[in-house]
Amino acid sequence: MHATVNVPETFEFAVPTRIVFKVGGVEGIADEARALGGTRALVVSEKGVIAAGIVDPIVRLLKDAGLEPGMFQGFSPNPKDIECFEGLKAAQEHNADILIGVGGGSSMDMAKAIGILQTNGGHPVDYAGSGLITKPIPPLIVVPTTSGTGSEVTFCAVVTDTKNRVKVNIVSPYLAPTVALMDPTLTRTVPAGITAATGMDAFCHAFESYTCTLANPITEGLALYAMELIGRYLKLAVADGDDLEARTKLQLASTIAGAAFTNSDCCAAHCMGESIGGMVDMPHGVACAIFLPHVFEFNMGVDPAKHAKVGEVLGLDLRDLSPEEGARKTREHILRWEEDLGIPHLKDIPGVNPLEFDAAAQGAVENLAAGSQPRTTGHADYKRMFEEAYEA
Repeated sequence: MHATVNVPETFEFAVPTRIVFKVGGVEGIADEARALGGTRALVVSEKGVIAAGIVDPIVRLLKDAGLEPGMFQGFSPNPKDIECFEGLKAAQEHNADILIGVGGGSSMDMAKAIGILQTNGGHPVDYAGSGLITKPIPPLIVVPTTSGTGSEVTFCAVVTDTKNRVKVNIVSPYLAPTVALMDPTLTRTVPAGITAATGMDAFCHAFESYTCTLANPITEGLALYAMELIGRYLKLAVADGDDLEARTKLQLASTIAGAAFTNSDCCAAHCMGESIGGMVDMPHGVACAIFLPHVFEFNMGVDPAKHAKVGEVLGLDLRDLSPEEGARKTREHILRWEEDLGIPHLKDIPGVNPLEFDAAAQGAVENLAAGSQPRTTGHADYKRMFEEAYEA
C-alpha cells in the first residue's frame, strides 16, 4: 500500500533555530545566553514548572554567570493577550536584553509575545495572521519541559484574544527561537495526563502536517518519523514518567513534528481546537486529540492511502487491505489509543456548551490553518464535527 505522492513544484523549508539536543544540556544555558550578547535575562515560566523545581537551578546558573536574571510567571496555561502586557512590563522594568522561555508551549509562546511587544509595540492581536511583524524580537532561548507543542522551533505564537474569545496565531520567521536547549531529563516530572495530552498534540502536528495541502517531501518525511516515535513511546512515558528513553524519543518527536508543521501547516483538528480553546480554557493537546478522529474520518476519503500510511507507521499490519479499509482501521486504532491514554470526551470538559458550537464553527472557518484542509470544509461541516465529538 503506497500513499499518493504529490510533490509540489516549489516549496521552502527552514529551521533557523539552533537545536542543542542533549541529556543535561540545560547546564550550558549561561554560555548560550552570553554568546548571544545577553546581560540581563528575563526568564518566562509557568507556575507549575517553577513549583516542579525546574526553574530555580536555571536562575542560579544565569546568576552565577552574571546575567542578572529576572522572572515573569503571571500568565495562564493558555496565554491571554492582556497578560502579554504584564510580561512586557516585567521585561521593561528589568531592562531585559534576552528572553528565556522555560516550560511548555504557554511559556514559549508568552516569551515570543513579550518579544513582539518589546520591539514592535502595539497589541498582540494586531499581529494575528502571517508576516505582520516588521522587527526582529530580542534573542530568545527556549527550554521545553513538555513534549508536545514544538514551539521551540516554530515561527508562531498562539495567544487568546480575550475580547473575541478566540485563539489567534501570530506567524513570522522572526518568532523562531534563537536557541532551543532540548534536555529530556526536564520532562520526567510531567504528570501522566499532561504527558498524554502534549504527546497527542505533537501527534496531531505531525498528522496534520502530513495530510494538509501544504505538505512537501521534507515535511512528510519528518511527520511520518514523528508519528512513528510517538506511536511507539507515548504510552510507555505515560505509564512510567521516569523512562528516560521514552521521554527522550518523545521530545525528539515533538521537535521534529514542530519543524514539519511550521514549514507546512495544520488543518481542521487545530482549527477546531483553537476555536473552542478560546471559549473554554481547556488544554490545547486535549482539544486537538478529541477532534482528531472526527477530522480523520472527514478527510480520509480525499487520500485514503495517505491516511492508511499513518496506520503503517503506527505498526498496524494493513498489507491485505484496500486503502479505504486501511484508513478505517487506522482511525479505529487512534480511537482505542486515545481511550487507553485517558483522553477525555468533549462532553466531559467543564464549560463546553453545545449552544456555542455555531460560534465555534465560525471560529474554525476563520482560523489561519483552515485553507490548508485537504477537503473543502464549511461552517456546517465544522459544526457537525463539533456535535459528533460532543455526542461520542
